[in-house]
Amino acid sequence: MRMSRNGFGSLFALLLVAVVGLAPQTAAAQDDLFQTDLFGSKPPVNDAKNAIKYDAKIVPADAAPGDEVTLQLTATVAEGWHTFSLTQTGFGGSPTVIALDDHGPLKPLGKTFTASRAPQIHEEKLGETQMRLEEYYGQVTFSRRFQIPADASPGEVTVSGQITHQVCSEGLCVPGKSAFQATVKIGEGKSSANLAATGETKFEHDSSVWLVSLSSGEAAPGETVELRVEANIKNDWHTYGLDQTRPEGLGPYATALQIQKYGELKLDGDWTVEPAPHAANEPLFGGIEVLEHSGRVVWTRSITVPADASPGDYPIGGEVAFQSCTGVKCVSPVAFNFEGNLTVTPTPAVSPVVFGVSAPIKGGMAAGFIEEVMAQRAEMRLERQANGGDANYTVIGEENSDYGLAMYLLFAFIGGMILNVMPCVLPVIAIKVMSFAQQAGESRARIFQLNVVYSLGVLAVFMVLATLAVFLGYGWGGLFQNANFNLIMACVVFAMGLSLLGVFEIPMPGMVGAAAGNQHQEGLVGAFSTGILATLLATPCSGPFLGATLGWSITQPTLIVYLVWGMMGLGMAFPYLMIGAFPSTVKWLPKPGNWMVRLKEFAGFVLMGTVIFIVHILQDDYTIPALVMLLGIALGLWMIGNLYDINSHIRHKTTVRVSAIVLTGVICLFGFNLTLKSETELPWKPFTEATLNASLAENKTVLVDFSADWCLTCKRNEKFALNTKKTLDLVQDHDVVTLYADYTGESEEIKRWLDNFESISVPLTVIFPAGQPDKAIVLRDLYTEAMLLENLEKAVSGKKTTANAVAVDEVRR
Repeated sequence: MRMSRNGFGSLFALLLVAVVGLAPQTAAAQDDLFQTDLFGSKPPVNDAKNAIKYDAKIVPADAAPGDEVTLQLTATVAEGWHTFSLTQTGFGGSPTVIALDDHGPLKPLGKTFTASRAPQIHEEKLGETQMRLEEYYGQVTFSRRFQIPADASPGEVTVSGQITHQVCSEGLCVPGKSAFQATVKIGEGKSSANLAATGETKFEHDSSVWLVSLSSGEAAPGETVELRVEANIKNDWHTYGLDQTRPEGLGPYATALQIQKYGELKLDGDWTVEPAPHAANEPLFGGIEVLEHSGRVVWTRSITVPADASPGDYPIGGEVAFQSCTGVKCVSPVAFNFEGNLTVTPTPAVSPVVFGVSAPIKGGMAAGFIEEVMAQRAEMRLERQANGGDANYTVIGEENSDYGLAMYLLFAFIGGMILNVMPCVLPVIAIKVMSFAQQAGESRARIFQLNVVYSLGVLAVFMVLATLAVFLGYGWGGLFQNANFNLIMACVVFAMGLSLLGVFEIPMPGMVGAAAGNQHQEGLVGAFSTGILATLLATPCSGPFLGATLGWSITQPTLIVYLVWGMMGLGMAFPYLMIGAFPSTVKWLPKPGNWMVRLKEFAGFVLMGTVIFIVHILQDDYTIPALVMLLGIALGLWMIGNLYDINSHIRHKTTVRVSAIVLTGVICLFGFNLTLKSETELPWKPFTEATLNASLAENKTVLVDFSADWCLTCKRNEKFALNTKKTLDLVQDHDVVTLYADYTGESEEIKRWLDNFESISVPLTVIFPAGQPDKAIVLRDLYTEAMLLENLEKAVSGKKTTANAVAVDEVRR
């Protein structure tokens, strides 16, 4: 078996490093260890000591009291090596950790450093362990903003610290540390802002307010200024990160920032952002994972004046484009231009400049934004090709695939007909066969009417699907990417299956009674609903002709999309329209009888299989909620089908029905609430004894949540006490470290800590106060947000707590 990048060789090398660390070593001996792999040879690409280098600078290099400056740490990783992200967790790689030793009077802003770009995600399995590695190749910049106090004295201020990192190549991972320092010169003061000539300094949108500015409106040759794009996003709205992708054209547009006019000035590095976007699932785009920004966001980029630049005004202009969404809608992408001047002088006085901005660019999305998105996708494609992926494939048999509209309409029609025999639709076909058997006794006009209405139900769904494809980018089967849609479908199909199996006898759309006779004749509403259900069940399946046809259609004008998808719906409905036009064909079926009972029951089992399929494709977080909701539906329908009969008094029937509906509603609501994640979540890190001790050594308050996936009380504490906005605000304000001790599986380390706190199980929450880590605060079992906040407040302030205080010297030892 080939050794992976972070496989057994990496593990063994790290174990060697750990063993060496336990015994005295000279620096030379340690260097020799780091420069050899398992077999004593040199690393495969470069000397490990030169695998990564850091360059530190503060921009702007000259600032005034009250200004914001940015510390930029640019890592350059040698070819063949990679390092890891700031958020790397778990087994397989060590995160990059940046610690500040001294920053003088400067006040750090934000909670941590941010990266100029997202890492490359690499997943691999080592034994039974699934590793998720967040890797950086080439160059990446880590940034953090600082505020210069308004009363700061003139002079130079140095920011220094250490970067702990790990670099890896084939078969070798090497830990290391790099010291850094950078200097900023604080001037006497700053003058008033120099507004752009347009007089418009803010771009206001329904979702957000945008401001573009320079950290200084004046600079000397060789100096650097910072261009800032600030977005203040309104409540309930969010926009998307620069690295947001749209695979296969699905999903929202990334925020795009372009500097289009800068003359002789030099653009340094990439855009950095504070805070970094957070990952979320976007229900409006089928539940795909997106990178969201909310609240206040600041993007920055450095601009350097050439050393030989002549004095004068240098125009700077560009374009900002973004798309905004709420939980219920998305607006079309919007773009605006910005323009301002940077004055180059021999001896500049530091003064900020706010750029003028334009009204929205006509059409809602600038051409430059489209070019930027396409350029990003092309760049990503080239990068994947360079790494051995996305080769230029030729699809055999599709060299001349542009058949023309008429041929694609024919393909859509044939593909629609074939959908009727796909496995997904078989349960509904069984229902329709039974309805045809009943129609044998109907008039010709009635048979035609029922089948036309069924066909209208089919066509209605195809028109909705075409609308979703045109305006939201959904593909065929895209609805099944939406977890909430899958939940509803599972419940509907499950209820129909219970009816077919005889649990209850309320007429379902287009279904027949248990006696296989004429208890429930198919009505117009039933026929229409059956057409809808059949089409929805068909969407997970795809047959011949559909792939190329639908792929071609979404590249065409809107009218063509509707025409192609409508033709596919017509193809699916065609057999039933033919039966309606020639009703004598239904006479070929046997007369209604016991065979219908058996067919109905068989269709019920097939529907239960469909439910299993739908639950299977749900995200893991939705599986238990779905089962809870199905339990509620089963209980309610069982009550309706078994707790009264045709001879029961109407009052008893009403009582049972209302009780069943209320009970089902309560259980389903409880199940659905399990799918709702907290709006806020603490910045959890995996608990290890080493992480705890390191945080306590930095004199930080630490909160440890001992929890497990099977612990319902734990989940209640996390939802209503831990992962709340008030708790998050307190944790962020006081830089509390939050560690998650996952006791779902066996963990000897976590069990030992539980034993030390005399707890045989979870939940258990322990707070280690800063400065008094030997006086731990213990919260056991169920607790409220108020109790947690009270004890956190006292922990960060050093006051006596009301919760149990436990000495943990022995625990830490």
